[in-house]
Amino acid sequence: MLTFLNTDSITNWYTYQSYFEIDMHYDLNLGNKAKAKRKKEIAIILAARFGFVSAIVLTHAFNVQRHKVTEFLKRLCDKGLLNKVKTHRAADGVVYVLTYSGSQYAAEVMRHDVFFRSKSNPIEQLNQNTIMHDSILQFVLMRGIQNRTTNGQLLPLWLGFVTEREFKRLYPSNRVKNVDAVVINTDNSVAAIEVEGSYKNKSKIEQTLLKLKDNILCTEPLFDKVFFVGSSNKIFEDNKRFQTQLLAELPNRYNKKTKSHYMTFEEAKELESKLIFRTKFTEVIKKHFYS
Repeated sequence: MLTFLNTDSITNWYTYQSYFEIDMHYDLNLGNKAKAKRKKEIAIILAARFGFVSAIVLTHAFNVQRHKVTEFLKRLCDKGLLNKVKTHRAADGVVYVLTYSGSQYAAEVMRHDVFFRSKSNPIEQLNQNTIMHDSILQFVLMRGIQNRTTNGQLLPLWLGFVTEREFKRLYPSNRVKNVDAVVINTDNSVAAIEVEGSYKNKSKIEQTLLKLKDNILCTEPLFDKVFFVGSSNKIFEDNKRFQTQLLAELPNRYNKKTKSHYMTFEEAKELESKLIFRTKFTEVIKKHFYS
């Protein structure tokens, strides 16, 4: 089990701890028998934590050819742990969802309750509108854990994560900005992750900034910073432009409800330093999900 000793900067450590400690790393140096067991665990855990698992994600996490992943997933379906679901919302036209037996196995491995609702049609277990978004998020989170240098040395960007579904259960209040994920970095700082898949208008970005301010610049922050990831530099540039404009404007604007400015100049400057656009994933997301 993963453990993190230097957690002084994480004011809400115990809230996230049990999720951060779910080991999602796949060791490429395991023996064949251990590899098979670990692949099974990771596939089922991903399906439990996201509602489904994508073959695209597993292909890269396991560093194997795609046909081997589909054969592996077929075996899990034959064992009654997963159901294959065809959908045009997935980049490769298919995802895999848990069966009841799969949810029991996931709960045993994760040591977490797994919420399962049986449906006559497995596709009804999913929100089809978010399949592409959640597949990309799954890909990014696993790629960060499995990150390697150019010479193949393991160099993770983060060590564990909390998914959007898990975060919403932890913080159901509408005053909290629902983020796509939260990760614990190798320096023990905590970052939210936001997948930027579409252009947003200025009003929408303003709402996001104000909620992020309340969730970061407070006595007990929910995370230390925010990583933005996506498949388009143009979307990044557009969102950055609106962020820059708003961080200059909001300290000069008066909120009649609170009878104060939306934020101080100091808060705007500090918030800006915590909003980080991670272009590392841009081209690889575009290649595997949009080409």
